[in-house]
Amino acid sequence: MQKSTKSILFILCFIICISFTSCKNIQANNTQNNKEEYTGMKVIADKNTYHVGTEVISFKLENESNIKVETGEWYEIKEYKNGVWNTVPLDFGINFILLCINPKESMSFDIRLYPSQYNYNEGKYKVIKEIEVGGKMYEVEFEFELISIK
Repeated sequence: MQKSTKSILFILCFIICISFTSCKNIQANNTQNNKEEYTGMKVIADKNTYHVGTEVISFKLENESNIKVETGEWYEIKEYKNGVWNTVPLDFGINFILLCINPKESMSFDIRLYPSQYNYNEGKYKVIKEIEVGGKMYEVEFEFELISIK
């Protein structure tokens, strides 16, 4: 293959990859604007209170429906302050992989809080994960509280 043909193929592959990423971001933004609860998913956690400075929290999503649920590694953390949920500004990379939770099965998730990037205070927080069921996007939330070590 000639050098110019390889260059053109590389550029085309690059454009396709960028387009795929852009579509995912648009899909995520649409979901956040049209929040809808999916009742076939249950959030299970050993606890919902952690100390300020905690690095990782864990919970499990259990698919109680008869339909396969799809999700990924993406998540968002929000802090409840003055009656409003505000997004915690974190900068971290994720892998764009598809994770499937079959009917009547569950999957565990470790959520990194990155306390070195954000000064967490005592208070109420939540993790938001997007899921897709039958081609429709939903959000699943896990609320937790951070307290000071005494």
